Order: sequence, then C-alpha cells, then structure tokens
Amino acid sequence: MLNPQDDAHYNTSFLLDMLGNNQSAVADLRKMFIDLGPQMLHTIEVALETQQWEKAAKEVHKIKSSLRLWSMDNLVKIAVEIENAAEPDFDKSQIVPLFQRLQLALLKAIENMKKE
Repeated sequence: MLNPQDDAHYNTSFLLDMLGNNQSAVADLRKMFIDLGPQMLHTIEVALETQQWEKAAKEVHKIKSSLRLWSMDNLVKIAVEIENAAEPDFDKSQIVPLFQRLQLALLKAIENMKKE
C-alpha cells in the first residue's frame, strides 16, 4: 500500500527563488495554503460525492497550481490523473481512489507545514 508520507513531500526552494528569498512571503503563502487547502479538498470531495466530475476536475486544476508552487511533484501527477479521469470518455472508477490518495498526502503535508 502507498504511504501518504511519500507523497506529502514539499519543498520551498522554488517559492524562495521566485520571491527573491523572502522568507516572510513564503511564510504568508504557507499560512494561506494551510487555511485554504482543506477547504479546496472539501469542495472536491463534495463534487465527487455528487458525481459532478467536471466541477471536481476544475477544483483539482486549481489546487494543482498550489501543488506546483510547493514542488509537490507526486501530487501534481495525481491531480493530472484525476483531471484526465474526469473527462467524459474516461472510466470514473479511478477518480475516488486517486482523490483519496491526494487528500491523505496533502493533509499530511499541511500537518507538516503547521510544524514550521
């Protein structure tokens, strides 16, 4: 079984480089992500529960941008898989397991961010 901790890795190097090594700005973005990440996951979860595949894909697309900023490459790949599976001609049976993996790992990453 996959370990969410393996996918929960994040890195601030890209953000620091993008923000001119401004630690305070990274800390602000971290706080915003800690606050908004769970809300975004909840929105995706509700969309999936009601089989609103297109809405779920749009929300996953939004969260994918944040995942890229935090260099969460494993989770970006999962997000892309979810987006692809939500397309009309694709098998939807993989969306929920993929989302559960994304959700577990992202919540673990957020928990780790809170410790910084």
